[in-house]
Amino acid sequence: MKFSQSWRVRTGMMLLAAVTFARPAAGQETLADIAPEVLAYADMVFFNGKVLTADDQFSVAEAVAIRDGKFLAVGTTERILKMAGPETRRIDLSGATAAPSFIDTHNHLGDYVLRYMFLEDRGVQYEGELVNVSIRWADREMALRDIDRFVKAAPPGEIVQFSMWGAQSLLRQWRLSRDDLDRLAPNNPLVLRTNILPPVAVNTAMLKWADIPEDTAGAPAPGEIFISGAAAAQLEERLRWAVPLTKLEEWYRKIMHRVNSWGLTSVTTRIRPESFTALREIWLKGQMTVRWRVAFPGPLDIRRTGNLTDIGDDLLRISGASSGGFVPGDPAAAGLWMFDPPLHPLPVESRNPQEWLARWPQGREAMVEAWRYGWTLPNTHVQGDRAAAEFLNAIEEARKNPIVPTAFQRFTIDHNPVVRPEDMQKMKELGVIPSIVPRQLFVKSYRDNLVRAFGIERLSRFIAIKSFLEAGVQPTIEADTGHPNDGRPLWKIEKIVTRKDDEGRVWSPEQKVTRQEALWMNTIWAARYNGDEKILGTIEPGKLADLVVLDGDYLTVPEDQISRLPVRMTLVGGLIVYETNPAGR
Repeated sequence: MKFSQSWRVRTGMMLLAAVTFARPAAGQETLADIAPEVLAYADMVFFNGKVLTADDQFSVAEAVAIRDGKFLAVGTTERILKMAGPETRRIDLSGATAAPSFIDTHNHLGDYVLRYMFLEDRGVQYEGELVNVSIRWADREMALRDIDRFVKAAPPGEIVQFSMWGAQSLLRQWRLSRDDLDRLAPNNPLVLRTNILPPVAVNTAMLKWADIPEDTAGAPAPGEIFISGAAAAQLEERLRWAVPLTKLEEWYRKIMHRVNSWGLTSVTTRIRPESFTALREIWLKGQMTVRWRVAFPGPLDIRRTGNLTDIGDDLLRISGASSGGFVPGDPAAAGLWMFDPPLHPLPVESRNPQEWLARWPQGREAMVEAWRYGWTLPNTHVQGDRAAAEFLNAIEEARKNPIVPTAFQRFTIDHNPVVRPEDMQKMKELGVIPSIVPRQLFVKSYRDNLVRAFGIERLSRFIAIKSFLEAGVQPTIEADTGHPNDGRPLWKIEKIVTRKDDEGRVWSPEQKVTRQEALWMNTIWAARYNGDEKILGTIEPGKLADLVVLDGDYLTVPEDQISRLPVRMTLVGGLIVYETNPAGR
């Protein structure tokens, strides 16, 4: 027989009273003799605040109790304080907000770690602008000065690698030569990556380190820097394990602490094998402070492996398959920037777009097969209305004839800057969960490219989140970055509530959402995207105690100040992983 949490609490209180005031007969147990599993006080109580449960009714309470890593009870301050014992930590919110901690359904923290953390680790100051995980330079001279700084920060012989925004076009425009790179890095293997991360340019020391002969397909010609094809693939394989595992662990601990300071405790991501190995070590050591939902980190033969989704635990779990894991490249990117009417040229640095489109039938076939075998495909990259329609057609085909049906499978589509109304309705009918990235409209470095490609009028139809809600769809909001500005959950929330970009322009105010809806998108609806809605996403008895305390009132602070709300405390499974003033307990 199952009993509710509230029944157990009431019964526990009655037992406490009975044991405390009854006179024990000879041979009977006293309170001190009762096993702690029978009755226990709360480990922590938060009171005198606004507890936003994020449940379906968006209930607001005054207090919450936590015990054994889970929410024990939610209610009034008077009721919850009765659950506190001598060892219970009592936290007076003094009107501050407690809410479920934030969940990001498409985040590239791993790319941020691999491409940027070495600069932070060495304390390198640079002139360029950090955009997502890439450095953006204004001109050739600025680029050369920063590359020189990066190399000088590394000891001789150490690999220097980072991503450059707009690398392909700018390096050609600036006519950067092998002599330029060799002069800057005579003793360090150097690789410049594009903002979509494949290696694009190398110096001589890198070619020697990677043992790439001049006659390898895609190797740079004498004096040239550009690498592609088989040569780039060989380089990537060599680079995969170039960063020591202990260093990766250190960097991942740092990045987890940082996002904990944003109130972020769960991310869904594609990940490389070396990053997964580092996370595994952290997980085995019991040092995980972020819940990772990762796409399977390697190649897959769907027919032979069957379904490996949901292997792991609440902290580290395989949440699905990376579409790039079973087809070379990223077949999801075959649908990247597919618009109706089409755009020429495309507003993104990439491989030849025709190459992407040529791979789309192969990618589509592979993804349909993966869905039929019960896999979830998180972290797709769907950037156009035509692409969204193509994905929905593929999902519809897969759902008609499943091979390995599973209740835990989720059908998701990520990015979704623009989707036609009829396809929003189709998402509702198929049970598809869209994940939407606001930064493309509200961050200048992205928006400027899109304005040139689309024009103001067409771009105004982007990020139509209210339309999703009106179609009965419950979307999530993603960062698609590890950047300390637009990667923060409160920044994303402010943008979709105000529709105001970084320069103060309001885009399509009719598409504003309420702050309640915005919180759902970053908590319970995001938990549903990952299949975690029974254990995460709301403050309800029995769920894992992932909590964020905001130093202010989320419900009444001016809309354009939501992102300024300080994060006072973050909990994962009832454990404090971030606190602004631990000495002031």
